[in-house]
Amino acid sequence: MATRANCLIELESVPVYLTFIIEIRVAWIVYMMMLSKYFLFTCSLARLSYAAVAAVPPNALALLEQQKDVTIITSLIKRDPVLTKLYKEVKDVTITTAVDSSFTEKDINAPPFTDLGVVRAILQYIVLEGLYPTSSITTKAKYVSTKLTNSSYVNLSRGKQVGRLVEVNGKKTMTLGLGQTSNISQGNLKFNGGILHKIDAPLANPLSIKRTAVAAPLFVNYAISNLSSFGLLDRLDKTKDVTLFSISNSAWEKLINSKITLPSLKSLVEDLKYYAITPGVYYGDSFTGKSVQTLSGDSVTLAGYNNGQLTVNGVKVVQSDVITVNGVIHILERFV
Repeated sequence: MATRANCLIELESVPVYLTFIIEIRVAWIVYMMMLSKYFLFTCSLARLSYAAVAAVPPNALALLEQQKDVTIITSLIKRDPVLTKLYKEVKDVTITTAVDSSFTEKDINAPPFTDLGVVRAILQYIVLEGLYPTSSITTKAKYVSTKLTNSSYVNLSRGKQVGRLVEVNGKKTMTLGLGQTSNISQGNLKFNGGILHKIDAPLANPLSIKRTAVAAPLFVNYAISNLSSFGLLDRLDKTKDVTLFSISNSAWEKLINSKITLPSLKSLVEDLKYYAITPGVYYGDSFTGKSVQTLSGDSVTLAGYNNGQLTVNGVKVVQSDVITVNGVIHILERFV
């Protein structure tokens, strides 16, 4: 009976033993399957992360090289070792580059591209310090420091030339020297360290006040001519940090047609000191109701930044922010 009982116990215990082994094996298989899925999931995430990183060009020059419609700017950068270094290393910037179709001349070995100093300056000027996606460009203008520091183009205490970003009639725009403005035609292209906007027209370097009067297509040069005749312009051109309020051509034409005499004109030019501020550079964002002293010793009130119409003592500014080497010019519709 004992033997039989022992046999029964052994027989009854076999299924339990086998079940235990099976459960262990099943658990192991389940564990391995879970581990395998986790490994595959991790690898997939890694691949996605790598692909995301790989999709963003490592620097500004690499991004430009990928664009088929900015080959002129790209070629100009690559032929200049200073610019090549800048566009490979620059971080936390916004770059505005003109598309090929906006250039009249396509050959980079022909004028105006043969003046390497001018080219280097403008390609430093279009690099804005800071990140400015199109969503940040509103009807309230932003005045941004740039990478242009060459003393031939910068006679400012801040040591860097300035560009303006603003929305005009629903279009995001960029303004640099001579008051020339371009529209952003394609924005928010990213590279590691910044943003690239494509614009629909080339921009210009800043010039002196006198040269701006000659070169700017919308500028008024009656005022500049008279300032030059009596020596005030030379003084302003050599001075650091100047704001000049110029008068529109139509206002000067009315004055000229009134047959003003030379003594009266001399007196008027002396009065034009009322239209110059130095030291002090007052871009459009300074027009917040503040009172500033002019070269004549009198004060004027700058207003309108918050409502979109700049004024000087209540007189409308018809063109703002004509950027010069040593400051800025605002054109008024009439004498103050």
